Amino acid sequence: MAKVFPTIFVHEINSPEMEKLGIQTEFEIYKKLKNLSDDFTIFCGPKFIRRNKDGDMRDGEYSDFIIIHKSMGIAFLECKGGTIRYSSNEAKWYQNEKRLKKSPLQQASSGKFALRALLNSPKYRDEIQFDNIPSIHGAIFPNTPGLNNVQYGTDIKPEMIIWSEDYRNLENSLNKMFDLNINKKIEQKNIEIIIDKLFGNLK
Repeated sequence: MAKVFPTIFVHEINSPEMEKLGIQTEFEIYKKLKNLSDDFTIFCGPKFIRRNKDGDMRDGEYSDFIIIHKSMGIAFLECKGGTIRYSSNEAKWYQNEKRLKKSPLQQASSGKFALRALLNSPKYRDEIQFDNIPSIHGAIFPNTPGLNNVQYGTDIKPEMIIWSEDYRNLENSLNKMFDLNINKKIEQKNIEIIIDKLFGNLK
């Protein structure tokens, strides 16, 4: 089985938070990710603290899920529940017919670059060379069948999106996403450093 951080879902099962669509979807995916093979290390909703433009501390999030494959690199995944569609004419994403402010793929990409910025900072760059680790970002829509004949743009490959039919065999779909990485190598010591920086207090 996969190594998952945290080992218990971050929200109480009977709490009001669990009634939110986003949290329900994350929990569904969290349970399924636990059953992946031991090739995977998974971070669920990893949080961090940073300063805003006024210098005040605030919470932030890298991605809904950060998934590390022991030999193929890192994937940053944004998940959305409900019915998802993409309008090629507008270049906009919709969730339950409500237009999303930001593309799910952009959200995942932003999380990737936020972690890159942290690990490339003077504090950590002597410990880990993040730019040498293959990384990919994508989205997972477990409740929506794949869209046919949709043009996403050159920066989005079909393997970067996991639809409901792909979700049934999640490990296979993740491996297809990881196959987009050109350089497929990550050392165990780098995995341990990333675990320590994100969840050191939970080890």
